[in-house]
Amino acid sequence: MALYVRFDYKSILWYEYDMQDILSIIVNTEKEIQETLRKEKIRIDEWVNEEKKKIDKEIGQKKLLLEEEARLLKEEIKKRAEEQASFMLKEARDFACRIESLDQEYLKEIVEKYLQRIK
Repeated sequence: MALYVRFDYKSILWYEYDMQDILSIIVNTEKEIQETLRKEKIRIDEWVNEEKKKIDKEIGQKKLLLEEEARLLKEEIKKRAEEQASFMLKEARDFACRIESLDQEYLKEIVEKYLQRIK
C-alpha cells in the first residue's frame, strides 16, 4: 500500500489508492494527531502543576521572611517609642522640678501674664 504522487502542474494524482484507503489514512492520521495532543496536554498540565508548587513554596518562604521582618520592625518601633517616651518623661520631671524650685510670687506673675494674653 505505497503512496505514489505525480505532479503535473494542474493537479496531484494519487495512484494505487482507492477512496477507502485515503479515508483510512486520513482517519488514522487524525487519531495520531489527537493522541499526540492528548499526551501533550497531559505533559503541559503536569508542568503547570509543578510550577504552581514551586511558586507556592516560594511565596510561603517569602511570606515567612516578611512576617519576620515585620516582627523585627515592630520591636524596633516599640523600642524607639519607649526610649522617646522615657526621654520626654525625664524632661517633664526636670521641668517640674525647676518650676517647683521657683519662688511662688514669681510663678504667680508668670501665670497672670499668660492669663492676660488669653483674655
